[in-house]
Amino acid sequence: GQQLVRAVSGQEALRQLLRQDFAVILLDVNMPDMDGFETARLIHQRQRSRYTPIIFLTAHSREEADLVHGYQHGAADYVVKPFNPDVLRWKVEVFVALYLQQKRLQRQEAALWELERRMLARQSEQRFRSLVDALPLFIWAMLPDGAITYTNRCWLEYAGLSPEQGRSWDAIDFVVHPEDLPRAREAWSRAHATGRAREVEYRLRRHQDGAYRWFLGRMLPEVEE
Repeated sequence: GQQLVRAVSGQEALRQLLRQDFAVILLDVNMPDMDGFETARLIHQRQRSRYTPIIFLTAHSREEADLVHGYQHGAADYVVKPFNPDVLRWKVEVFVALYLQQKRLQRQEAALWELERRMLARQSEQRFRSLVDALPLFIWAMLPDGAITYTNRCWLEYAGLSPEQGRSWDAIDFVVHPEDLPRAREAWSRAHATGRAREVEYRLRRHQDGAYRWFLGRMLPEVEE
């Protein structure tokens, strides 16, 4: 039930390792050109495959010197030919299970990091909005298409608008003095078109008494790097 990749030489095995990761490697000790020990040494030199388990297959006896030599070259296990296929499959299953468990843990860790990042971003946004709400200024945030995404509390209280009304251009147009509205709209449009800050003076209607007061509006386009 696993994907198997066959390589007929150490060089081919190294090329396969450049293309993908593996749960376990079955490596014959005796191979042409480059033997299994040298192949294992090169495999474990690469950071990406440094900890990939290797099961050596050999026709030699399991003398202590041979085992030590194999483990020194990164062997996770040692199987002598002829071997029982079931035993070899059981050994492989153990390493596959460990590999899959590691992948699950990595996915869980990535999900936790993403959750933490979102929580920190939300907390940062909440702190920013709390600060902006406390400023004695009227602050709006708009998307490039003109949709209003945020207005601070100071503006809503001055204009007598709910948060929903504060994101409506109809409600804002009602607050801006009719004579100043075209000039204000032109400044907003030019700021968006040029990507440069613009300033314009206009009168805004105060909800408390219906009186208009002069304000200096400053448009600061957010230009992506």
